[in-house]
Amino acid sequence: MRRTKLSEQHEKAHLENFDDLDFNVFSGQKWDQLGKSHAKDVIVHWPDGRTTKGIFTYKEDNSCQQKTKSAKHQNNSTQR
Repeated sequence: MRRTKLSEQHEKAHLENFDDLDFNVFSGQKWDQLGKSHAKDVIVHWPDGRTTKGIFTYKEDNSCQQKTKSAKHQNNSTQR
């Protein structure tokens, strides 16, 4: 029984961390907080098949990706 309670607490903590990561870091683009949930030596496997190593590279890639998305969205909005 105790083990189940601990598992539930861990699950809740992981979901809260994921929600924070999703809302604040990715949606809010607060890349300085990425270290709360990712190791410094994180290995990222991107959908396009490339792999990057290290949290600094991951932060840079996400930041550039968000800027590209924003620019494309602005271009689409102004062309209407």
